[in-house]
Formats: sequence, structure tokens, C-alpha cells
Amino acid sequence: MPGLTNLQRISCCTLAEEGYSNRELARRFAVSPTTISSLLTKFRNTNSVEDLPHRRRPRISTPAEDRLLVRRSLRNRFANAVNLRNQWREIGVQSSVTTVKRRLKVAGLKGRVAKRKNILTNRQKANRLQFAREHVTWTRNQWNRVIFTDEAPFHIHSCARRRYVRRRSNEPYDATLTIPPSKRQNAKITIWGSISVRGVGTLQRFRANVDQHSYLQVLNEVIPPMHLPQNAIWQQDNAPAHSSRLVQQFFRDRRISVMQWPPFSPDLNPIENVWSLLHERLDLTRVTTADQLWRVVQQGWNSLTPMDIRPFINSMTDRCRAVIESRGAPTKY
Repeated sequence: MPGLTNLQRISCCTLAEEGYSNRELARRFAVSPTTISSLLTKFRNTNSVEDLPHRRRPRISTPAEDRLLVRRSLRNRFANAVNLRNQWREIGVQSSVTTVKRRLKVAGLKGRVAKRKNILTNRQKANRLQFAREHVTWTRNQWNRVIFTDEAPFHIHSCARRRYVRRRSNEPYDATLTIPPSKRQNAKITIWGSISVRGVGTLQRFRANVDQHSYLQVLNEVIPPMHLPQNAIWQQDNAPAHSSRLVQQFFRDRRISVMQWPPFSPDLNPIENVWSLLHERLDLTRVTTADQLWRVVQQGWNSLTPMDIRPFINSMTDRCRAVIESRGAPTKY
């Protein structure tokens, strides 16, 4: 009986024979009356207070067959439980999908949504590693000079399919267990934004495709009102619209220092976390048009405070350390 030792069970049966009611015994031993009733019934039927041995079903697979299942899952981490069950049945193990999942979970392989990370070449990893080593010693004051910028698509509904992968708890960012970011989202608007320790900057909406001309238009609209400090550092990624000659000349003419950013490094850019935070705060239940979506995004963006932004910027040293530890590979950020 749950909650009762054998000595308590014997005492309970003795007191019951002396005339104590089930409720009185339940209060005395701090259990439910149902527990007392079950105990007394078992004692009358078996003349014992011991629990009967459980009659468990025999395992349908041997340890060797379990190891084979684990090996097949490790060969193809994206194989689902149905496929693995079918492979198991080929060697005579008649199991359910639930059993397959349970065996793999015991082995530390749990089904999880695959992280979306860029697949990097060795050269790209080397560039990221060099950037991290050069900036890991930057002080907080140095990072406070940086204005982080980025474009992001916002959409009403996403058609990006999730893919599941079976992995161990320490493998979420293993390159072989991640998938590239989806480019097939039902994007309605594309916006540009900037952040710094002072908070968020002016949000801009692209009315056309993002190219060097539309990006220059954004820069002309946002930089004069920003009143950049003389020691400010402009951060932008290596998108073609950002690295064109016209854009580079724009920054040279205005004597704005542009940070040399490594390619395919969204995990180093804290504004990516701000986009995620903004997505979480948006209420899109009644949004049906692109203009409505734009107004909702603006309201959410303007509600972000410097206290929301600073923790992401203050994590830049940790981000650089993570890139160094991963030898340039994608990190958790």
C-alpha cells in the first residue's frame, strides 16, 4: 500500500480487529479511507499485508536488439520512430512505435525539433573564429559604441515545416543534426531596424526588394536623425545590398566606421534575439493584411525598452567565447 510500511499495515489490521473504523484508521495513518479499505480486503483474502509480486510482461526485445535499434538511429538521426520500428520488425522484433521511442529515450536519444543553423564551410568558420578572437577582449564600453542593424521578414502565417531529429541532450547544435534556415516563409513585409545600448532605433519598411538602392534609401532616412556619435561603429552583415560599392561609398563619405562582420553569423548579432523577442510579443490574431501587420510590428518595436536590449548586447563577450569554443561553428545564440 502506498505510504504505509509493513509495520504500519500490521498495526492497522490489528486496530481494525479492535473495532476502529476505516475513517479513524485513515486519520491515524494519514492515508485515504480507500487505502485502508484495500489493505483490509487484501488481508482478509490472503492473510498477509505483503504486496503481491508484479506480473510484468516479458520484454519483447533483447539487449542486443536494443543496441541494434540505437545504432540504426545513430546512423540516420532524422529517421522517425515509424521507420525505425519497421527496420526492427525486419529482424523479428514486433514492437510498437511507443516502445521504439521508449528504448531510444533510455539510450539518451530524444526526438526534438531540429535547430535551424547555416551550414558553414571551413573558410567561413575560420573567419568567424578570427572575428571572435579579435573581439573577445573588447570591453563593455567598446561594445556600447556599436549600432547593430539587420533586416527581418515578418509574416502572418508560416509555411516552414518543422523537421524532427533524434539527438542527445548535449548535441542540439551539432552541424550534422541541424538544418538550414527556411527561405519559404509566407513573408508579408520586410523591415529594417537597429539597436544599441540606448534602445531601439527607427524602424523602416521596405516597399520593394532589398537591394543597394532601397538600402541606401533607408540609410538616408535613418542616419541623419540618429546623430551618430563620432566614435560610433556601424554593424551590418555581408548581404549583397550592404557590401555594394554605392553603400560602401555612402559610409566613407560620412566617415562612419563599419565593423568587418564575418559571413553567416546571426548568432553573433544580438538584434537577432531582439527579433525573436519582438515575435513573441506580437498579437497577430486579428492581422489579415500587410498594412495591419506593419502597424502591429511598429507598436511592438516601440514598446521595447533599453532594459530589454542591453542584456543581448552585454552578451557579446560570451558569444565570442562560444564561437571560439566551437572553433567557428554555429553556437546556441
